[in-house]
Amino acid sequence: MSFAQALKALTTLKFWIETLCNRSVFWCLVAVLGFMLSMKYSNFKSEPERNCLAMLVFVVVLWTSEALPLFVTGMFVPLLVIVWRVIWDKTKKDERMNSSQAAVFVFGQMFTKHHHTTHTHTLKQTHTHTH
Repeated sequence: MSFAQALKALTTLKFWIETLCNRSVFWCLVAVLGFMLSMKYSNFKSEPERNCLAMLVFVVVLWTSEALPLFVTGMFVPLLVIVWRVIWDKTKKDERMNSSQAAVFVFGQMFTKHHHTTHTHTLKQTHTHTH
């Protein structure tokens, strides 16, 4: 199929009906629609709270419908947390982290928390075995 034929197929009603009847596409569109509606009609006053709710709606719809593989949906969470700036900076009062600060924080949490927990657990086991 040439590019011109593929482009022409995009303009047919049959193509769009077949595409929208695809379960994954349908639920992805529902997730995006839920995301947009929760951004617009949320009762939260602050932008980070609205963003967080919208992110939650988006991810919950994708997880429950399994429109995308679960690991792909799981990768949306850190990405959206960074892009939508929902993390507050504890060092500055009432200020959100910018995207670069949030990225460092999120990836730091992802890659050091488990190691810290394992290390602590190992120290407790070592301490218990020495007595």
